[in-house]
Amino acid sequence: MKIAVTGARGVLGGELLKTLGETHEVIPFPNREILDYGISRCARICSRRETDAIVHPAAWRDPDPCEIDPPAGWRNNALTTLAVVQAAREQGAVMVHMSSDSVFPGDRNEPYHEFDVTGPPVSVYGRTKQASENLVMQHLHRYFVVRLPLLFGRTPTRIRNKLIQLFASAREGRKTASPGDAFSRWLTAAM
Repeated sequence: MKIAVTGARGVLGGELLKTLGETHEVIPFPNREILDYGISRCARICSRRETDAIVHPAAWRDPDPCEIDPPAGWRNNALTTLAVVQAAREQGAVMVHMSSDSVFPGDRNEPYHEFDVTGPPVSVYGRTKQASENLVMQHLHRYFVVRLPLLFGRTPTRIRNKLIQLFASAREGRKTASPGDAFSRWLTAAM
C-alpha cells in the first residue's frame, strides 16, 4: 500500500513514517516551511505514486498560538486540511485525519465517545479542528477521523514533545500544568 503522510517531521508524523514504513511504501509530505499544502501541490505529491491513503497529522496543534493569531490557526488547520481532502478526492485515496478532543466544549464529567456531536468548541484551536473534521466528512466518502487529546512520541528533543516536557519538569521539582484533572492525577501517579 502507498501511504502519504503530512507533517512527516512532527511528533506523530515521524512515528507514522517509522511504523508504516516497515510494511508499506510511505510518501512523506515536505515540511511546512517548504510546502504550503496548496491543493495543486498536494495533488501532485499524491499522484506521483498513485497514493492509496493519506494520513494527515499536520496541524498547528498548540492552542495558544491559535488564540493569538486566529487567521494563522485557520490557515494551518482548516485550509491545509481542505487541500489534503481535495488531493484525497482526486486520488480516490482513503484519508485518515488526526483531530483533537478540543472539538468538544469539555463541559461534562464523563468521557466523550465517537458518536457524540462536536461543539461548540471553546477555543479558536477547537473551532479550526472542528471545521477540518467537517471538511473531511462533507467531501470524502472514505475517511477516518481520529481525535487525540495529547500527542507524544520518541522525538529527539524535549521542545517538540509536551509529555517529555511535563515529565522533565516534574522530575526537576518544578510545578507542572496539564490539560485536565485526570491527566494530572495520572502524571503524579507515574512519577
